[in-house]
This record gives sequence, structure tokens and C-alpha cells, in this order.
Amino acid sequence: MMKKLFPLITILLFSVGLKAQTNSNKQFPISETCQSVMKELTDLHQRTVKLFNEKNYDEAFPLSKKMSEIAEASCMEAKDKRLMLAINVADIQIKRGKKIEAQKIYDKNLALAAEVHGENNINFNNYLDFLIKLSIDEVSNEKFEQYALKSIEVKVNVFGNQSYEVAKELLRMAIFYRRDVPINFSRKSSSLKIY
Repeated sequence: MMKKLFPLITILLFSVGLKAQTNSNKQFPISETCQSVMKELTDLHQRTVKLFNEKNYDEAFPLSKKMSEIAEASCMEAKDKRLMLAINVADIQIKRGKKIEAQKIYDKNLALAAEVHGENNINFNNYLDFLIKLSIDEVSNEKFEQYALKSIEVKVNVFGNQSYEVAKELLRMAIFYRRDVPINFSRKSSSLKIY
């Protein structure tokens, strides 16, 4: 899924001059400062896509990071584009085997994702899901709980409190908290152990 974002950048960021939005309800203005760095971003984007498609992630990483830094400095109003570029950096970090670094990028941009998508939105729910999957083995119980509880809140608002999605999220939390505790079901004649 994340790999598909690279071709989308060409369409969203450059071909239409930063006018398309990830959420049609949000209209983020583009400053003159941001427009002035479009040539540099376009060049970096083309080089990054080429390296990414060649699976040369180590060389693609500094270029994608530079794009994100330029957007952070010059395109503060273009929140959806900044979010997209940050996710691309995280994607390359995952490809490089650096899941903790990718998780930190998602965590850093959590508030931005909520602002871009709106908190009661399927896109924000998907963002949280990806953050939880990256975090499940890498963060403390307290941090995982923060993400999971927020995900349950969003899922209740998006799908309803009796939905399969909410039940699945509650089960994921239960499994996470029981992961170090063996469950033992036994009868007189036989036993079934789940570890």
C-alpha cells in the first residue's frame, strides 16, 4: 500500500501544482514560499522514485528525508502534502529494516494526520492501524495502550460500538496484554495448551 504513494506524489504534488487534497473537506492553502521550492521538490521526487523502484532504499532515504524537511520548512500550510512526504520517509525506513524509526515518524505526525483527515474518519483509522502494527513489538505497554485506545475510540465513531472492527480491536488489545501469559485449557483425558 505504501509503495503506491510514490506515483501519487507525482500526481498530487507536482502535476496539479499542489491543488489536489487527500480529503476533499479540507482545503489547505499553498504559500508562495512553498511554490518557490517546487522545482527542487520535483527533482528530488524524480530521483527518489527512481531509486525506490530500483529497491535502492539506502540512497532513496536521504532524498526522501530532504523532501520532507523542505516541506516542513517551506510548506507549513500544505498539511496533507507534508503528511504524505513524512509517510514516504517512513515507508523507506521500513524497507531498510528500520521499523522503530518508521514508528517514530508515524508517532510524530499523529496529530497532523488527525488534522488532515479528521479524527472520526476511516483514513485516520487506517493511519492508527498502521502505527499500531509498527509499534506492537517495539514500544512500551503504555504507548501501545495509548494507540489502541485511540483506535477503539475512532472505530466506535466510524463503525459503531457493536461493529466487528471494534470487537477486533478489543481482541487485539487483549492478545497484546496476554502475550507473555500462557493460556492452559485442560480436561481429565486430554489437554490443550496455547502459548
